[in-house]
Amino acid sequence: MAKKVLVVEDDETIAMLIKDVVAMTGAEALVAGTAREAEALLEENSMALAIVDLSLPDSTGLELCQEIDQKYPALTQRCILTSGYNAVGELASYLEASGNRFIQKPFPIMQLRDIVAGMLASDS
Repeated sequence: MAKKVLVVEDDETIAMLIKDVVAMTGAEALVAGTAREAEALLEENSMALAIVDLSLPDSTGLELCQEIDQKYPALTQRCILTSGYNAVGELASYLEASGNRFIQKPFPIMQLRDIVAGMLASDS
């Protein structure tokens, strides 16, 4: 059975791109456009990791990853945040403290694939 990766991205084009990148690793991407949708998917599925956009319509990706860290210990250090902005301030502090990852948009497809593949392999 393929590992599941939660993709939380409100831009449908980017979400489908990330879904395709996840598929390159042999995993299955479950896509949510909001934090609320992501929470429902997390309750119903066992995820190997999460790729979360920083700017969501109903929350921030930072808040969602913090919630994931608290509610789902198996996903500790398994959240990749994405944004068109740099990782500074509160985000940089969170990343340093949590051990989660960040990739800035626009990201090279192969770079994201390699990060996802490496994180999935370390889960084996």
